[in-house]
Amino acid sequence: MIASFKIYSKSFFLSLLILISCLTITYIAFYSTQAATEKNVQIYFDFRVREAIKRIENRVAFYKESLRGIGGLFKASASVSRDQFKRYTSSLNLEEHFPGIQGVGFSILIPSVSKNNHIDTIRREGFPDYSIYPEGKREVYSSIIYLEPFSGRNLWAFGYDMFSEEVRNRAMQNAIDNDKISLSGKVRLVQESETNEQAGFLMYLPIYERDKPQTLITERRENIVGWVYSVFRMNDFMKGVHGEYANDLDIDIFDGDAISYQTLMFDSNKSLSLGEPLDSEGYKIYPITVVDHAWTVRIRPLPTFHSRIDTDRPIMVALIGSAASLALTLIVWLLLTGRSRALHDSLHDSLTGLPNRKLFIERLQQALLIKSREKRSLAILFIDLDKFKPVNDSFGHIVGDLTLSAVAQRIKGCLRKSDTVARIGGDEFIVLLPTIRTEQDASEVSKKICHALSMPFEVAKQSLSISSSIGVAIHPEHGSDETTLIKNADTAMYYAKTSGRNNVKIYKPSMNIR
Repeated sequence: MIASFKIYSKSFFLSLLILISCLTITYIAFYSTQAATEKNVQIYFDFRVREAIKRIENRVAFYKESLRGIGGLFKASASVSRDQFKRYTSSLNLEEHFPGIQGVGFSILIPSVSKNNHIDTIRREGFPDYSIYPEGKREVYSSIIYLEPFSGRNLWAFGYDMFSEEVRNRAMQNAIDNDKISLSGKVRLVQESETNEQAGFLMYLPIYERDKPQTLITERRENIVGWVYSVFRMNDFMKGVHGEYANDLDIDIFDGDAISYQTLMFDSNKSLSLGEPLDSEGYKIYPITVVDHAWTVRIRPLPTFHSRIDTDRPIMVALIGSAASLALTLIVWLLLTGRSRALHDSLHDSLTGLPNRKLFIERLQQALLIKSREKRSLAILFIDLDKFKPVNDSFGHIVGDLTLSAVAQRIKGCLRKSDTVARIGGDEFIVLLPTIRTEQDASEVSKKICHALSMPFEVAKQSLSISSSIGVAIHPEHGSDETTLIKNADTAMYYAKTSGRNNVKIYKPSMNIR
């Protein structure tokens, strides 16, 4: 009785001690975690703000370089025809590669004495209604004579004198005087209609007469020919800039330093009022320089932003601290699942999730054992990708890895559930067809895979073209064991590659004579 009481008492006090210790630790952890969570929220928000601004700056920089490319066309040619301009800009594939851009064009500078001759020249090119607008007498005119795509809204800009409008004029003149790309302030584009209007801005690059001096401002003003330029509608420009997390932040962009309805260029969340105090908690206001122009960016978090942060962590710490038994159960579970995961990883390729060489050999050996009793055929397909190295070299290993994963999925899509495809290294894959009736069965599956891999891959907004060379070995005609079958399939693949690539070769003994 006394012994039992002692044991009971000892267990009780030990349990009570553990409980008090755990509650004390939980109490301390709760408050420290709460403070850390608040700090992490602020750190994450600051990071997202910097990232948002960097993405805006990067998109502008990307379009800036594309404009230099168009400028290079003019600098390299004595003259650029309308057709040459159209063909060059068409090759850029603006809609796909330059989202948010309304168009690119060329505006020519016209002295008043040359205005009538200029109009006659353009009309003779097949535009009988062409004229420079807005009308009125000026010492010098400009006119948009090339603009691509030359359709839809952009037709309204044909012949427009941008130099006559104050905001555009300031950017165009700045481009001339400094011999560099210049960004306009907020404008209403002539492409706008009464519905779905957006704020606009333009980017200008000056084009001077070839072989004329451009060192001094006076020389640049004297020898200016015109400008190549890009047109942007602000909402279209911002579309997709912030990716899948775009709804986490309310981003307002203002032209210049002032924050007002007049200078507002973009508001990602139309339901938010601009009349709220600018120093409200949670706002970040950043002045940035875009090309050579000032924008003010104002950012605050939205409810979805907070949902991405583990603000419930302090509560979870308290719950976990009060339920130590659940933590122990979780540890045991993690150990068990960790063992299973380790076994899986040892038999599968970490990039594609496909079986690796070890698992493939095991399945092949098992299939050979079954076939030896059934007297039926199986086939090995050895696949090597063509033109994959240029993908890695041109776009980097990340795009290369994504492409390999896509290749794995396409191969799997060509196979039955009973078949096995494995990645055995680099850009090499191997397929086991455990049951075939004739050699033609293996040939048809190989051609199906070859065709599937020759289709373009859309990876990371890039259209990539590769192909494959496939060698086929049949059991038992081309080998009775796994080593011989794989070796002969590899040999056939080599012949497929040396025979022009993107084709299939069935193994023949004569292939061993090289």
